[in-house]
Amino acid sequence: MYQSIWRSRRTKKPVKGNHRRKSEQGIVKAWVQWKYFWNSFVRRGAIDTTQTNASRGNSTAFVFYRKEENEMKRLVSLLAVCLLLGACGGGNSDAKTDGDAKESFVVGMECNYAPYNYQVENASNTSVSIGAAGNCDGYDVMIASKIAEKLGRTLEIKKLEWDGLQPALQSGEIDAIIAGMTANDEREQGIDFTTPYYDSDMVMIVRKDDALAKATSIQDFTGKNVLGQMNTNYDTVIDQINGVNHMTPKAGYPEMIMALKSGEADALTAEVPVAEGAVAANPELTFVTFAEGKGFEIDNSVSIGLKEGSRGSDFFNEVQAALDAISQDERVEMMQNATNNAPANE
Repeated sequence: MYQSIWRSRRTKKPVKGNHRRKSEQGIVKAWVQWKYFWNSFVRRGAIDTTQTNASRGNSTAFVFYRKEENEMKRLVSLLAVCLLLGACGGGNSDAKTDGDAKESFVVGMECNYAPYNYQVENASNTSVSIGAAGNCDGYDVMIASKIAEKLGRTLEIKKLEWDGLQPALQSGEIDAIIAGMTANDEREQGIDFTTPYYDSDMVMIVRKDDALAKATSIQDFTGKNVLGQMNTNYDTVIDQINGVNHMTPKAGYPEMIMALKSGEADALTAEVPVAEGAVAANPELTFVTFAEGKGFEIDNSVSIGLKEGSRGSDFFNEVQAALDAISQDERVEMMQNATNNAPANE
């Protein structure tokens, strides 16, 4: 149930509908308008029809009275415009241009990193549907919901692999990353981050019956097998331990916890909310905290990632303002609720 963050951790939907059908409807509408104006002109005597001689076949010649000539020209112009709109414009009536406001706030996350984000089968008052896969819930979803409400948009959650979040943001598939991601120099090259929306300490998860449960410094793990998550700061930070056996990182916390319980690993890096959830789901585990100056030197804060180059834009400022409106007390309460309601704690 647990997967790490990087961390210490529009989509324009295809325009659906039958374009051909809409184009045909536009042409029919134009033809009806033409017939209406034609009959109007005939009734008013503006148009006279006569049959020509046999040498010209059975074609019909039209004679226009001079006083109606200008009006008829306008009619012909109107017909041309109607045909153009009917044939070309009908199919795209539902599409939005880049300048239009989107109706949805599309947020990417893993839905697999409790308590920040996790997948559940049954809907709750804080979860958001992710289609056939069920629902996504957790602290990130709660934060995203509050921001979407402030923006006046409908929240849409996209479940994506961690490594797919930044590409999805760059391509416009999602509007924002709210997935427990920590801003750092490398990510700042491709993402514009808001101020942090949560911060916590970094700890070590160990077996409860291991002597390491009484550790007071990260240097107590010298010579031990320490495991982190792949492509996260929680992996690279392990090298701050002198003489540590830095294990090959794993893809997510479920695998990491299995390695710890089996004895393959002696400790896992994590931040407090994740460690609390892991221990609640696995009573044989515990986690170790460190006094100031004895722990890891790392930024554990997490921020919202927006598209590179958006800083200073109206959208960036609106998202930041919506985040600023969430009080610290609300944030703490939401995290507590997310931790209590995570599937591993049921």
